[in-house]
Amino acid sequence: MKKLVTHCEEYGRLSRRSFLSGSLVSASAFILGNAIVSLPSWLPRVSLADPHVGPRGDTLVVVFLRGGADGLNIIVPHGDDEYYRRRPTIGIPRPDQAGADGALDLDGFFGLHPTLAPLLEIYQAGDLGIVHATGSPDETRSHFEAQDLMERGASEGGNYSGWLARHLTSLDTGNGSALRAIGVGDMLPAALTGAISGTALKSIAEYHLEGRDERIGEMQALLAAFYNEKDD
Repeated sequence: MKKLVTHCEEYGRLSRRSFLSGSLVSASAFILGNAIVSLPSWLPRVSLADPHVGPRGDTLVVVFLRGGADGLNIIVPHGDDEYYRRRPTIGIPRPDQAGADGALDLDGFFGLHPTLAPLLEIYQAGDLGIVHATGSPDETRSHFEAQDLMERGASEGGNYSGWLARHLTSLDTGNGSALRAIGVGDMLPAALTGAISGTALKSIAEYHLEGRDERIGEMQALLAAFYNEKDD
């Protein structure tokens, strides 16, 4: 596996394209091999090309809450009497019955659990959508199996790629960067298994390209120049 050497003459002749297709791919291989190479704090800024221009396109952030979640107490159907008949002791009270302890009304029928109050303003601004009655049809009682099925978008066990990996593969964005998709943690999440480009990052501060200390400044300047090029 090639390793970027910052003190050789070849480094000065690198182009942005050759750097991306070589060095960052190698960095990805290091990570997937559990030898994490860290990026200094300047790389996220440099990777956006011009530091005064934001990233193009949308950024999808997926937060997977592992373990069991009681959907009927997260988004409470307080307008349904059957909910309270079925849950006489654990049901979340109606908004008009318990003050701060009751559900936070969303639309007259559904409400948020009171501990999710910070989401109410986002919902009212039209920036939060809630999808009900979703999940895997598999009847497993194992949280571990259920989580794996959800991450792979599969209805049964098997050697499936992750649903996010399949999504990335279906998009012809022309972006082959190893940082196109990032999973936060020691390992790439199952949802990204099989991705054509995906990287596991435990911490941005701990992910960097290695080099001799006296050449770090030069390396930063060259990388900034590569990313600021408009025609390459």
